[in-house]
Amino acid sequence: MSKNLIYIININSDTKVKSSDIAQYSIPTWEYYCKKYDIDLVVITENRGFKYPIWNKELVYEYADKYDFIGVVDNDTMVSPFAPNIFDQLQPNKMHGVNDLADLNWILSSISDRQYLFPDTKLDITKYLNAGCLFFSSNLADNFKELLDFYIQHPEIDNIKGGGKEQTLFNFILSKNNIDIQ
Repeated sequence: MSKNLIYIININSDTKVKSSDIAQYSIPTWEYYCKKYDIDLVVITENRGFKYPIWNKELVYEYADKYDFIGVVDNDTMVSPFAPNIFDQLQPNKMHGVNDLADLNWILSSISDRQYLFPDTKLDITKYLNAGCLFFSSNLADNFKELLDFYIQHPEIDNIKGGGKEQTLFNFILSKNNIDIQ
């Protein structure tokens, strides 16, 4: 049997809605799910020094050597108690996630505003993933490390207005590295 992990960031920041306000409902669904399927659950509650707590998500790479597969989910994501074990559905060496086409204007603007950072990489929006629900074999965790290193080397990223923080950049990293998206 493989060893799997669900990784959630639940760090309060200076926003109108606190992460813990949302997570009080969502995290218990993951606790039940993880117990049901013998999946480890890590909930990060302390910011490791980033301007925006979301960047703590990229630290998931630190857990890769202990697991076969990892799921990274946002703290506002709930799982049904009747859901099957998603890790039984995953294929090695593939990034599984939710294709995010809910707001094409937001996505296209975010891509356009960040394209200069990846001048030789084009994104296929039909493979654009929502970074709030990702499942992958642990050997792909180095993509999170690569994004974190890229962010540290480009502090101006924090000044880009709109389009989220890391989601589009993560999609650029996946595309640049020719990661198979499912």
